[in-house]
Amino acid sequence: MTARKAPPEIHVQAAMRDPRVLEAFATRSDVDPMWRDRAACKDVDPELFYTEGMGMGNPAGLQYAAMMTCQRCPVQTPCLARALDTGDLFAVMGCTTPADRNPMIVAWRRLLDAERAAAVDGELVSA
Repeated sequence: MTARKAPPEIHVQAAMRDPRVLEAFATRSDVDPMWRDRAACKDVDPELFYTEGMGMGNPAGLQYAAMMTCQRCPVQTPCLARALDTGDLFAVMGCTTPADRNPMIVAWRRLLDAERAAAVDGELVSA
């Protein structure tokens, strides 16, 4: 497995403002734990979504088919939150490709760090 190159900072900054990332971050704790049962992909062969991670380079036709499945999915947001939270860079998830998510993952981690810092600051202020 090869490590991905860090995304350019300008792409990370764009991801910090991406409505999909912001919605996934804002709603991540309110997600129904059974969201996967409603996923459009629940009965689809997972290889369609993970071909890049299997060394097949995720041919454009397969990636297109995976994205078409995602586009009709009612649980794109929790799926994206899961992909960002786990740092998945191999599957099509939440109607995003691994290349889409590379800067999103960096942005997600920054949002988590900022939230933790704010919580610590709040604890210090209230003490």
